[in-house]
Amino acid sequence: MKRLFRKLAFILIGAVMGIVLVALYSAFLPVVLDLSLFPLLLSLLVTLVWMSVVFMFSVPLHEAGHLVFGLATGYEFVSFRAGKTIWTKRDGKLVRGRCQVAGTAGQCLMSPPGQPDGAYPYVLYNLGGALFNLLGGALLLGIAFALPSLAGFLCASAGLTNLFMGLVNLLPLPDVCNDGVNLLALRKGAEARRAFWITLAANARLAQGARPLDLPADWTQPLPDFTEHTPALTFGLLVLEAARRMDAGDYDQTIALLNQLLQFPQVVPAQKLASEGDVLLLTLLTKGPGPEAGKLCTPKLLGALRAGKTSPPSQCTLYAAARLQTGNETDAQKARAAFEKAALTHPYPGETQLYRELFDAVDRKADALRGT
Repeated sequence: MKRLFRKLAFILIGAVMGIVLVALYSAFLPVVLDLSLFPLLLSLLVTLVWMSVVFMFSVPLHEAGHLVFGLATGYEFVSFRAGKTIWTKRDGKLVRGRCQVAGTAGQCLMSPPGQPDGAYPYVLYNLGGALFNLLGGALLLGIAFALPSLAGFLCASAGLTNLFMGLVNLLPLPDVCNDGVNLLALRKGAEARRAFWITLAANARLAQGARPLDLPADWTQPLPDFTEHTPALTFGLLVLEAARRMDAGDYDQTIALLNQLLQFPQVVPAQKLASEGDVLLLTLLTKGPGPEAGKLCTPKLLGALRAGKTSPPSQCTLYAAARLQTGNETDAQKARAAFEKAALTHPYPGETQLYRELFDAVDRKADALRGT
């Protein structure tokens, strides 16, 4: 009952704030600009453009908050992503790359201080993004009062948008992965704190070029008891263990782990897509084309994978589906070319190498099937 109440409260607050923002933009911005020709159409157009501009700057501001508070509490910079552009620190230098994560507009990842089972700071790092949005929003609202009508309105509306973003990221809604949910889980459970530390530390090593199999085995052993009420953060350990098993060539166990992950409602859309793609890829490699792979190889999944043009894993799965399931060599060559292009800017070299080897495994499987 408490869970349902929190969800309804979040939806109600979000709906009210969203309606207020849209009404404010649509009603007042055209008036300030003195739009008299086709007022409704111009109102909608101006509203969409300005809201998009504000959001575009609000996301980096949010991630900058994680960066600043992370550095202040002993974390080390690993990567900063805004949209599809990502900057990664590798060998002491900033490397620009391309990385697309469905469902997220930005992300700042850092390497945590301390040890996974010891005390380490996590509150400010997780709160930093929302705090920057809230502080930035309050500052913009304050500045708005000192500016002329148009500039004042633009600042005020941008301030309200940032306040909205900050509050939405702080509200701990069940089955949603945001800063508030993460912080609540970290404060309640040592298991979640260990998983959070390991996930960040593993990402830091992978960004430096490590492969999943290079990560310490004891980081994911023993795996937590994954139940419906397990904090979403602990799924990171399951993802890491699945990647290690895949890198070791243990495809059946990898499929089992990924299917276990897919059973839970807490899985974020990006991880769901990645897991479904890997299950299809490994099913084709272990069992070849057939009814089982055909059930997995849906138009919806293939369409989502095609949208991930900057993702080497997605292109590898598309290549396998084309070569082994559909027999479409044109699609296979498109996926191969997209993989090579994505590999040039992918922020995780070890992962790229793993999927390059899986490309070779697909070719060997296709040759073996052709010879039978």
